[in-house]
Amino acid sequence: MSDLSPLLVGAKLLGIDVVRCFWERAHPSTTGPLTYPPLISQQLNITVRTPDPMPAGAASFLVVLQARWTPEGQPQDGLAAAEVQVRVAYAFADESLVIDQETAREFAQKIAQHHAWPYLRHRLQQLCLELGINPVLLPLKPLAGPDEPVPATAASP
Repeated sequence: MSDLSPLLVGAKLLGIDVVRCFWERAHPSTTGPLTYPPLISQQLNITVRTPDPMPAGAASFLVVLQARWTPEGQPQDGLAAAEVQVRVAYAFADESLVIDQETAREFAQKIAQHHAWPYLRHRLQQLCLELGINPVLLPLKPLAGPDEPVPATAASP
């Protein structure tokens, strides 16, 4: 575990951009309104990607939230999938600072994921509405680390 305090003291959030947002149905040839089984299982996963090598004095991270819906008890039969990617960019007070990959990963997991979370949460809820699936209610703060399942519940109809 790295000491992030030197980075945090001089870190400036430059921007947050939703760079990719899509959904797909398992059977795209289906026309008309989709009907889903009454019980749907959802799997959510969050991933943080860091550039290698990291440029001096700056950092940019890609935080990705993926969702997949299947009929309850039938995980092999996908109904739909969605993905939201958010880029979070920072500048550091020490412009000559070069961050090693371990520190970059930890900064991304603890800081960038936190900054990206409201955007990921909002866009995934919008995608659910577009798909006709009850919106996924994600917690207000990210509770899972990268590459771990994200706790969520489906909204009541």
